[in-house]
Amino acid sequence: MAKEKSPAFQFYPKDFLTDGNVASMSLQERGAYVTLICLCWQETTLPNDPTRLARMVGAPLPAFQKMWPALKQCFREIDGQLVHPRLEQERDKQRSRREQASKNGSKGAAHRWASG
Repeated sequence: MAKEKSPAFQFYPKDFLTDGNVASMSLQERGAYVTLICLCWQETTLPNDPTRLARMVGAPLPAFQKMWPALKQCFREIDGQLVHPRLEQERDKQRSRREQASKNGSKGAAHRWASG
């Protein structure tokens, strides 16, 4: 079975709203940030290129360049790509839950076959 990307991630409003980086963002920066984290969830990484990112969020490049200092501190560069540390934690949690559910399912199936 091919690995499928999870269509969703847990969003924690309290963590989002109390994050110092987010609290200091303008409304426009927050909108761009939410769009970027959604895109990062879907694609796993983002390009480390403000011109491409501006297009991705639908902002004119000059406007995005003004927002970028506030946004970039929420991402980490790895191998020339941007990742979001909190999303990576969520991916790990989902992966662990899937693995545990699979193990539990295998145990249950083995028990049913052994007792049948």
